[in-house]
Amino acid sequence: MTGKERVLAALEFRDADRVPRFWDHFFPEFCLEFAKQVPDVDPMSHFGNEVQVVVADETPWPSRAKVVRDAGDNRVTKNGWGQVQRSRTGAYYSGLLETALPDRADPDALEFEDPLADNRYANRFDALRLGDQFIFCKTGGPYIRTTFLRVEEPFWIDIMDDPAWISVLVDRVVDHIIEIGTEADMYSAHIPSVRT
Repeated sequence: MTGKERVLAALEFRDADRVPRFWDHFFPEFCLEFAKQVPDVDPMSHFGNEVQVVVADETPWPSRAKVVRDAGDNRVTKNGWGQVQRSRTGAYYSGLLETALPDRADPDALEFEDPLADNRYANRFDALRLGDQFIFCKTGGPYIRTTFLRVEEPFWIDIMDDPAWISVLVDRVVDHIIEIGTEADMYSAHIPSVRT
């Protein structure tokens, strides 16, 4: 059985020759221990991976993503959600310095970049060249994506103080994500995949 056949069988509740393998990453501690046991071998190559998760760039402004300042171990970046973040080399978390919507603004006045632009789907086409991996295409959830614009605490306060406004903002983000998800729909293109 190929990897694609194995994953499809599992999704259809049919018997497969074994459980499909899906490793999206390995913890650094595991990689160190693995290197002691099996030197000069990449864990991903050793164990194999039969699933690839593909996500289009869902940000409203992908062309605005940039490095603002790079000073040794400290880096300040602006992402496609309009967030400016500070990070340090080797640190797991980054610090938020600025957000796209620090105050309530008219959600309908937000001009998002074209959800159908080809540059949003570059990794999708790279995944199609992987061969024997089953491809899952996904989008992010509407609430977490909206908090990227507004930040979590103000988002929850908006729900309490101005539910009509936050509803319009979430709807605006949802409409954007739906267009991206529809464009990235590989099922319609007859590519073996699952819509999640």
